[in-house]
Amino acid sequence: MGQRLTIADLPDLARGAAFLGTGGGGNPYVGRLLVESAMRETGRDLDLLDLADVPDDALIIPTAMMGAPTCIVEKLPRGDEAAASLRRLEAHLGKTAYATMPIEAGGVNSMIPLMVALRLGIPVVDGDGMGRAFPLLQHETFHVYGVSGTPMVVTNDHHDQTLIETHDNAMMEWLARGVTIRMGGVAYIAEYVMDGATAKRVSIAGTIGLGLKIGRAIREAREQHLDPFSHLIETLAGTDYSPARLIFSGKIVEVFRRT
Repeated sequence: MGQRLTIADLPDLARGAAFLGTGGGGNPYVGRLLVESAMRETGRDLDLLDLADVPDDALIIPTAMMGAPTCIVEKLPRGDEAAASLRRLEAHLGKTAYATMPIEAGGVNSMIPLMVALRLGIPVVDGDGMGRAFPLLQHETFHVYGVSGTPMVVTNDHHDQTLIETHDNAMMEWLARGVTIRMGGVAYIAEYVMDGATAKRVSIAGTIGLGLKIGRAIREAREQHLDPFSHLIETLAGTDYSPARLIFSGKIVEVFRRT
C-alpha cells in the first residue's frame, strides 16, 4: 500500500531529499515551495504509490528539472513546465500516463514529479533511478538496465518544446544538455518511458518514503535534543542505506558553488 502526503509532510521530505542529495541535485526548498503551491491551487493531497503496486501494463513517465540548480533560483519556473513535457510526450506516444516518478531522490528533482502529479491528478511512484543525486541522464539505474531514455521532451518557461529521439542515452544527454543551455540554463523534461513491469525491474523502490523518514528523523533529533547521527543510523537500519556509520564529524565553515 502507498501513502498520502499532505502539505505538512513537505518540510520533512525536502530535508530528507537534501540529505540524500549530499549537496547535489539543487536545493529542494524551491521544489517544496512549488509543491506547496500546487497543493493549495488544486486542493489535493498527493498519492504516493508503492512500486510493487504499479500494474505491469501501466505507462510510467518520469519527470524532472534539467540544468544548473542555481538557475532555478534566479529563474523561478511557472510550475507547469514539467507537466507540459509529460503531456507532449503522451501526445507523441498516443498513450496516457498512469503515473510519474522521480529520476533521482536527492535534491530538487525529488519534488518536481510531485508537482506534476498534483497538477495532472495522477499518482507518483515511490521510487527513482538513483537513490541519491547525479549529474548526467545516463547515470540512472534505468539506463544501467537497458531502458531507452528517448523519446524525450524538453520544455522551458515559455513552453518552447523540443522532442528528442536518439540511438543511445549518452547522445540523449548531450543533445538535451545543449537544448537546456539554449533555453537559459534550466528546463523541464519527461523521459525514460516504461511500463510498470519494467519500472519494478529497473527502479530503486521506496526512496521518496525514505526521504520523508530521514527528514523526520533529523527534525525529531533537533526538537528532542538527540544525537542526530545516532538517530539517523537507527532510521536507516534495514534500508538499502544500511549499515550506516559515523566516519568523522566536523563543522562546515564555508561553501563555494560554481556553475
